[in-house]
Amino acid sequence: MKFSYRCPRCGEVEVEDVAQDTVQCRCGQTAKRNWSIRVDKASLKSYARWDPVVGRYVENEGQFKSALAEAQERESKKLGMDCVLATCDSRDGEALGELHGWGSDAREADLEATKRANHDQAMA
Repeated sequence: MKFSYRCPRCGEVEVEDVAQDTVQCRCGQTAKRNWSIRVDKASLKSYARWDPVVGRYVENEGQFKSALAEAQERESKKLGMDCVLATCDSRDGEALGELHGWGSDAREADLEATKRANHDQAMA
């Protein structure tokens, strides 16, 4: 593979198999590469994970959505009715409570007991 560099004295210089930002030209000057390659490091990140929502390991968002659709279909057959999935933020306590069948009062009572226990433990 050939890479194109620009030397201030020689002009365009092609160098084979050297992919650096600058190279030493044959005249002794420093030649800079004409174009650079930008790598988006976020795109290199792996999104593989264990997802507790679907109960299995998924490689990417597509597999997650496919597993979610399979689970929805399985539950619909099991219950004999349409199961509609709802998306909610995990920080939305009221929405989670509604999905799981408990009210915000019960959640606040649990939270109060937890805060009290944490406070008592910190004081000990």
